[in-house]
Amino acid sequence: MLRCFFSIIWILILSYKSYSQDSVTIIKKAWIPNISLEAYIEAYYQYDFNRPIDGNRPSFVYSFNRHNEFNINLSYLKTKFQHDRYRANLAFMAGTYSQANLANEPPLFRHILEANIGFRLAKGLWLDGGIFPSYIGFESTVGMDCYNVTRSILADNSPYFFSGIKLGYTTPNEKLYFATLIINGWQNIHETPFNSNKALGLQIQIMPTDKITLNYSNFIGYETPDSAKHWRFFNNIYGIFNIHQHFQCITGLDIGIQEKQPGNLLNVHLWYSPVLIVRTVFAKKFALALRGEYYHDRKGIIVNMTTPGGIKTWGISMNFDYHPWEYLICRLEGKFWMNTSGKIFQSAEGSSRFSPVIIASIAFRYGLLLNQASSNKH
Repeated sequence: MLRCFFSIIWILILSYKSYSQDSVTIIKKAWIPNISLEAYIEAYYQYDFNRPIDGNRPSFVYSFNRHNEFNINLSYLKTKFQHDRYRANLAFMAGTYSQANLANEPPLFRHILEANIGFRLAKGLWLDGGIFPSYIGFESTVGMDCYNVTRSILADNSPYFFSGIKLGYTTPNEKLYFATLIINGWQNIHETPFNSNKALGLQIQIMPTDKITLNYSNFIGYETPDSAKHWRFFNNIYGIFNIHQHFQCITGLDIGIQEKQPGNLLNVHLWYSPVLIVRTVFAKKFALALRGEYYHDRKGIIVNMTTPGGIKTWGISMNFDYHPWEYLICRLEGKFWMNTSGKIFQSAEGSSRFSPVIIASIAFRYGLLLNQASSNKH
């Protein structure tokens, strides 16, 4: 009888041990994320009819900024980790975009496109930290996600990226997104010893239907040396309207103010930029896009030109796309800018009020799911 009792106890111990190991294994598997890998490359050739001697487009152009040479605007390799409790992104890049737009960053950071991690605090509520694509604007770094080959002056002269923390909430019906941010500053990763101030940001995005996206984003902070703090308040407003499967429209407006003297909010410099883009898709694989824009920064707060009167430029761009399949896009764009305040564009003859450009690009993007987690719920 006693032998039988000890046999039962031994069987229960072995069963519990086996069950515990299986439970631990199940828990571990439940925390395994989906892991994906994405590669992107965007090559281009651009001809500036002003024929700038140094081969560079104007100093306020950061994407596609080289003249008369075949080059890479952006290439990257990105790894994405996605779980219903946490997420992370890591992407490294190269190209003329990173050379121009991250020139003031330490060499270690100049090739980082993304490096961030986030945790879900509650349903729809996430806290993320690290280096991110910007929450400001509708034209991103990635050309395949934009209607035109090149970026508008508005996009090139507002942040493409930021470094900081973000608290974001999406409503259950996914029609409203709200985020508050604490960031290092106006498009910088590394804090300089001259400006150690942090900045604040806000984003509100409303999607009343699946065809309309309305967005408001702002930036509030000091963007001058600590010894002379000039307060900056920048606002970005845009709407994306998918009017028809063959017709889309984007309209946007940037408005910024900055103190002339520290502590005097009634005496400010102003800059602004409206933009309108319309796009039509025809024959499934072809598209046309037309962009009109104006940029006004008379005091050179963002675009620091030596010309009296600063920059007051209007421009038009026409884009033709051929999309043979979802991974590849071939594009051709003609662009013309005119500055009304003076000759700001470098040319072989000295300088010019006009900037006519033609550019061709080809972009390829491919993503691969490296693993399919059996379950992301725990």
